[in-house]
Amino acid sequence: MKSEFKKKLITLLVSLLVIFALFINARFYHYQIIGVALFLFYLFLTGREWGIIFSQISVVNKKIRILVGIFVVLVLISFLTALPIFLYKLNFNWIIYGLIFILIIGLALSNQKKILEAPEDAKEEPFFKIKTFWLILSIIIFSCLTIFLFFRGRSDSYLLSPWTRVSPLVFYFIGFLIFLSLILIFSRARIKTTLFIIILVSLVVHSYLLIVYPVGFGGDRWRHIGAEKWLMEGNIYSPSLWGEPTETVNFLGIKLPKVFLVGNKNSYANMWGLTATASWLTSVDVFWVDYFLGFLMWSIFVPILTFLISALIFKKQRISCLAALLSLMFFPFQVYGAITVPNAFGFMVFLLAFFLVLFYLGGPRKSIGLIVALILCFPVLYLNYILYLVLFVILLVFAILFKIYSHSIHKKEKWIIVFVLFCLFLNLIFLFPFLDTVNNYSHFIFDKPIYSLANLRSQLVNFGKNLIISSSIFPRVANMEQDNWLFMQNNETLSRSILFKITRWPYLLTPAILLIALFGFIYAIKFKNKFLILASIFLPALLLGQFIGSHFMNGNHIFTKRLILIISYLFLFLIVGGVNQLLVEKKNQFFSKKFLAACLFLIFSFTTTTVYASGPKMQMVSKGELEAADYLWQKIKPHASPNGNYCVIANTWPLLAIEAASSKYIVAGGFPVYFEYSQPERVQIFNNMNKAPSIKYLKKAMELTNAKDCYFMTEERWIDVRYRQDILKRLYELLGEPERINAVLLWHYTH
Repeated sequence: MKSEFKKKLITLLVSLLVIFALFINARFYHYQIIGVALFLFYLFLTGREWGIIFSQISVVNKKIRILVGIFVVLVLISFLTALPIFLYKLNFNWIIYGLIFILIIGLALSNQKKILEAPEDAKEEPFFKIKTFWLILSIIIFSCLTIFLFFRGRSDSYLLSPWTRVSPLVFYFIGFLIFLSLILIFSRARIKTTLFIIILVSLVVHSYLLIVYPVGFGGDRWRHIGAEKWLMEGNIYSPSLWGEPTETVNFLGIKLPKVFLVGNKNSYANMWGLTATASWLTSVDVFWVDYFLGFLMWSIFVPILTFLISALIFKKQRISCLAALLSLMFFPFQVYGAITVPNAFGFMVFLLAFFLVLFYLGGPRKSIGLIVALILCFPVLYLNYILYLVLFVILLVFAILFKIYSHSIHKKEKWIIVFVLFCLFLNLIFLFPFLDTVNNYSHFIFDKPIYSLANLRSQLVNFGKNLIISSSIFPRVANMEQDNWLFMQNNETLSRSILFKITRWPYLLTPAILLIALFGFIYAIKFKNKFLILASIFLPALLLGQFIGSHFMNGNHIFTKRLILIISYLFLFLIVGGVNQLLVEKKNQFFSKKFLAACLFLIFSFTTTTVYASGPKMQMVSKGELEAADYLWQKIKPHASPNGNYCVIANTWPLLAIEAASSKYIVAGGFPVYFEYSQPERVQIFNNMNKAPSIKYLKKAMELTNAKDCYFMTEERWIDVRYRQDILKRLYELLGEPERINAVLLWHYTH
């Protein structure tokens, strides 16, 4: 006892010194290397204690305890910094208090003697008795070659897809990486080594967007960077409960402060808080923290959390490693795992809550610590991403009913619970379309022929066909929606490799993956696996909700579309259940397990590769546009004020960069913003200035923005190539010589 107390006292003193050093460096010296090193050391010290606490309320494999603990600490930091953002504004003095609070609670509650030891796993005979050294060496070599090809494809210019620049050889290297990793999982390699390799492969697979796009991928990230910079300057992000007039809204007949019902506040605050905190503590610019944070967290913690959940479901470590690796097979996991966005960040936190729900469902005894942890999930998920709070509540209700059902003695009681579960299943189908309607994201089409029996049958067939061939479930805008559960798209390959042009591989591979998932469903029923049965209930309900949203509603379907990560995740466990049924549980009389395993591994590795080649395809901010945005803000900054009026005529993507560069002082160029960020006036003026430039368009822009002057930003690629020289000549006559920042042309107009 004295020895344990002495260890805790030493940890406390060392951690307090680390926190003090962090504070001094962040306040006065701003050395990035020291800041990063101290922050990582703090995570290690506190993560060790919180890993022990998590092991006191649930079964966690000793090999990954510290990583789970570090993730818990990151979630706690994000939550404690989200609270002031949500209620008022971010104060960095309170961050230090938050770090100390997390440390002291961790030391007070951790107890090595109360750890729940995991039961011994059933002995798993390896299928491949190959020397693991050569497997690991091959994986490391292919990882290095893949990273090398990504760097060779790195480009500062405008790209619609990374695969227009990266060598097609990269897909073969990725395929080999996945195939070799699958063999490693079922070889004699130790679990700890296997998990390390899975994390390495995850880092390699998700690095493509970071390396190829030097200023980052995606559009929303710029809005979040702008918001984070705004908060770091000590500003209030409206609406707020304190510090400004409180707006109220009517919710179910009750007047509530608007802040409690604003989605961008209670869905983004956790991610904003963690990103801003990491930037302040390490002295690394928030741009680079955003650049790496989501990539690192997803690549490390999603495989670990998936391993944890899978070990709870299947009670087999090698099958759990398989689940951790196969998450790389789904396109939503590939793209969301490479960027820092609230949906991805929220999903990671949800996985932690998901594990706690499943542990509660499968646990034989009640635990006060587990109940407290489940209760704490409510406020954490509320400030995390509201979609996952809704999913968590439903999952918890289902888990409670399942638990009651399993302990019921009388048949009458069981039938009542089955009836209640069926009613909940029906409600779950309509829940997310209903939430879209309530929040004015979508609306039902009231057209009688649409609801006819013949049309309903036709639409169901069409929806099923789209699911089987991995086609887009929702209407797409410029092919930019990432809404498919497996492939991004099936109508074209973005790779220049001849292999992917032979046939439409999604038409062959998606049915094969669904067939394996069907075996997982059979496994769930045959062995009465309550976890997979729960997945088998949720998956069709969520898919039917997407069917309703895509075929009977107009609008943006925000809630129903963003279910895609959880839908892919439920498919993942059915697929892993299918592999477990085929390779472990079933005695196959026709094929050896080694042969069957090799066939399945080929399917998985080739599917992962073809999914990789199917996307992403999306516009982006180029390096030149970002430099132009920074330059423009430096010109405006001396005269800027939070409530000032600004006018910047530009294309959508440079305006996103300006929003980030200006710390959200200049939003959407200063023009009016309508539903889902639409700006018809600004778009029309930008197009007119690139076709037939005139001062009247600039005056109209100033009238719309109430600004005293206006900037016009364009590039030659936006000007009609047939009349480019004449249009440029006209612009020079009207506005004079432009300032050139790389390919960007910038004019300034005043009365």
